[in-house]
Amino acid sequence: MSEESSPPQSKAHYAHFERFEPVFLLDLYDRHAEVARDIHQNSLRRFANDLTLEVDLVYMSAASPDREALDEMQKYDVVSSSTEISNIGIIGASGPARYQNVKMYQEYFDTHEMPVFVTVAGNNGETEMLQSPRVADFLRTSLVVGEASRDENNVPYVEKHSSQINPTLVSDSPFNHDHRYRLFAPPETLSGHEELIRDWLVDREITKRFNEALSQREVNGPLTDMEKISLHNVVSGVLEAEGYPQSDLVNEKIAHFLETPEDLHAIVMSEVSLNSGGVIDAQGYSTASDGTSFSTPELAGYVSGAHYEQLLRAEEGKPTLSKEEISALVKIATIDVEHREGENDVLHQFNNAANYSFSAPGGHGLFQPEMFRKLVDEAYERIESNPNIDRENVVVTMHGTSDFSKNATQKIELHSDLGNGNEIVMERSQLEFDLFSPSKSRSYFATVEKPDDDANAMPSRFESAHGAGPLSAGWLRQETVFGETLKGGENWSVSISDGHQAVIQNIDMTVYGFNKGGLMDQMMQYGKSLEAQYDVSPTAPEIDNASATLPAMKN
Repeated sequence: MSEESSPPQSKAHYAHFERFEPVFLLDLYDRHAEVARDIHQNSLRRFANDLTLEVDLVYMSAASPDREALDEMQKYDVVSSSTEISNIGIIGASGPARYQNVKMYQEYFDTHEMPVFVTVAGNNGETEMLQSPRVADFLRTSLVVGEASRDENNVPYVEKHSSQINPTLVSDSPFNHDHRYRLFAPPETLSGHEELIRDWLVDREITKRFNEALSQREVNGPLTDMEKISLHNVVSGVLEAEGYPQSDLVNEKIAHFLETPEDLHAIVMSEVSLNSGGVIDAQGYSTASDGTSFSTPELAGYVSGAHYEQLLRAEEGKPTLSKEEISALVKIATIDVEHREGENDVLHQFNNAANYSFSAPGGHGLFQPEMFRKLVDEAYERIESNPNIDRENVVVTMHGTSDFSKNATQKIELHSDLGNGNEIVMERSQLEFDLFSPSKSRSYFATVEKPDDDANAMPSRFESAHGAGPLSAGWLRQETVFGETLKGGENWSVSISDGHQAVIQNIDMTVYGFNKGGLMDQMMQYGKSLEAQYDVSPTAPEIDNASATLPAMKN
């Protein structure tokens, strides 16, 4: 192939971000980041029908990025992230629950061209967490992904573990279709990791002695959990007192493993397989692993594939879709999910004024790759057949004026800058404000009222970040306005339901959308006509990460 006819180079356009800091010996064997990147890359290749496309792997955190990580993210067109921010990260110096960092994210995203950011909703369904500050909340082209699957009757359900923390949508995982990936593999070298080996050896000895002591103590009946913890602490203390961690025996074993690493590899890989309950084999391969860590990059690959097609179309002189349009099409390419894994009761769902359905565990619903393919192709036909079709990406700001004589429970009017006579269909909205609260009490719920549904307005849990003293930043990402109409001159109002001791400052609502009657409005209506076809759809095309051939998804 000549240089003139070569496809655009994609390596510098797509990436998976994941920080890697080994804390335990097993971390050296864990290929979590590599597998997530491979999944992103494979669904990209599948969508574009091109085995040469690549996704970069960047060992930086996109869950709580610092300025350096933001600069790196800014280089890409689509970024996936499988790292869920920990509670420590949320409240720590680098977390999105710090006032200074929130302001940095807001300023950065306002002044930089950012990628479509596809990130995990997390696996906190079991903890019933409802609140999770995340960087994605501040980025227009962000998709927060949970995990779904299908039962034996091909009916979709939200995975039991999958988060309820405000997902944009849920997606399938390649592991639900028996795709094979190597989750664990021996590291290239053990040199420099002597202390990780030492900790591993000590932990094994503690476990051995604890089990021996436990069997003796439980002769007359099982111990309580607290008694077991106490016994474990005693065993650990004895080993420390004996000097076991720094003993000649431990040092000799470390030296042996450094000289003959395959002996350590055999032990670790055997333990990985045993502890997985058969999900992972002795070589570290799996075909049955759960996690939004894998459903997220799977969806990101389809987004990357759609973006890659725009590069090809631009070379051919054809009109292209924007990142905002691609993100909107992803949300349209979903079907309702009415069940959670293992539960017969139908999930509570909410229909907005545009008759789009949402649920807390599923967001917009289950992403359908084939439906997305259909929507993208239909959008191509419409922008080619009608070059003058309205495609303006509209951003409307609604500003409220603070009144320090009122507490936050009283309504503040938000006045729109959308001119009279104009009308847009909304994709999402973002409420941002500063809250001054001299008391130690915290507020959590904001009520946003629109003229057409003020009687039915419900409080929504917002996220917050605390600065020095009584000032905090609050924000609320709302997906449930999708497809609804905002008219010029229409004003909304906001109040903090439990903000009796607080005063609102600097309040703004940003509404993202497209002009009424334009391309995306048409695509929303077209998408509704497709939904029935995809309620029970065939399984996704097969792909193996070592395969040399690949089925196309093009119609």
